[in-house]
Formats: sequence, C-alpha cells, structure tokens
Amino acid sequence: MNEPFLDQWGRVIVQPDLRIRGFRITLDYEGDHHRTQRRQWMRDVRRFRQLAGVEMVGLRVVADDLEPPGVYEFLDEVQGELDRQGWTGRLCYRPS
Repeated sequence: MNEPFLDQWGRVIVQPDLRIRGFRITLDYEGDHHRTQRRQWMRDVRRFRQLAGVEMVGLRVVADDLEPPGVYEFLDEVQGELDRQGWTGRLCYRPS
C-alpha cells in the first residue's frame, strides 16, 4: 500500500511497503539488494531508527517469510504485535 507515515508537522517519516491502519505496525519487504547494497542498507537502518522514534513497530519481511514453513513463524510475529496493541482477532494463512 505504501501509505506514508507523517510526523506532527505533516512531513513523511517513512513510507513502508504496508502499514496496518489503526495499529502502529509497518511491514517492509527486504529483497536481496537490501543486504548487498550499502546505500540501501544505510537507508534501512535510518528508517527503522525513525520508526522506533515515533513508537512504530517495523517488521522486516524476507522471501522465506512468504511461504511455508517461514510464513507461520512470521504470522505468529505479526499476531503477537497485534495482540500487544489490543487486537482481538486471529490471523489466518490461506495459500493461493
């Protein structure tokens, strides 16, 4: 969705790949270039620092998180964050 998260003055702090509205959670997919390109890595480090500064939880997603068995562990992590923030629903994995 790439919905930006703004500071109190309306400036973009981060524009994550996905923001869970109503909760202070963002998801960012990190392809291999996030690991191999120094400039991208530095941007990522700063972005996650900025998220922490505004009390947002930034969850990093990698390819192994998107299919079994990794998807189950990742969804547990997302579920745990949602639980901590008061959500009472349950996530469900439905393979396509």
